[in-house]
Amino acid sequence: AKKTPTKRQPPGLKKKTERPIRYVSVQRGRDGKPHKRLPSVIKFKEIDTCDKKSRKFLGKGNQAMVYREKCGVRYLAVKEFKKKKYYDSEVNHLLEISKFPKCNEFVGCIYNGVATKTHYQMYMEMGDADVWNAHTKRSYWNHPLTMSEFKDIARTLTKGLAFIHRNKIVHSDIKPENLLIIEGKVKYVDFGYACKGNKC
Repeated sequence: AKKTPTKRQPPGLKKKTERPIRYVSVQRGRDGKPHKRLPSVIKFKEIDTCDKKSRKFLGKGNQAMVYREKCGVRYLAVKEFKKKKYYDSEVNHLLEISKFPKCNEFVGCIYNGVATKTHYQMYMEMGDADVWNAHTKRSYWNHPLTMSEFKDIARTLTKGLAFIHRNKIVHSDIKPENLLIIEGKVKYVDFGYACKGNKC
């Protein structure tokens, strides 16, 4: 049998190698495929260098406990869910919303999602305070809000809610504690009870 001649690579040219797709979550969705790197309008490369020793407890809710963790040059909020179904619900809804432009203007961005057999974690933007504590305990605003400031917040929340509904997502749990102030902007967070389209 004749041997087929092999093509030699021209000198000075490097062979192209395909980069493998990197998955940040071992959790599989409804289609059976694992979640890929979560899309985010804000590019944040320091997510892989989080310092576990810097973790600080912030609070807890019905579905998860929230911590603060230093990742590279800034802090992120780590939401650790009690059950798999809560993790799946919030991650899937945030993934759906993150596909659309201007997501980071109205919704707290998700950077990473990690799921194993023992725990389910989600890394998100770190806020300065929620609206409830910012108003009642003066943890963010150190003065009574003016009518102009109230109008700006109301306008932002209205636009954000219209953005969420336009993308066929219903939050289902809007309250001052789920409105987070992030870099001066009021954003919607906590989509654990959210639903989509006709499933609401």
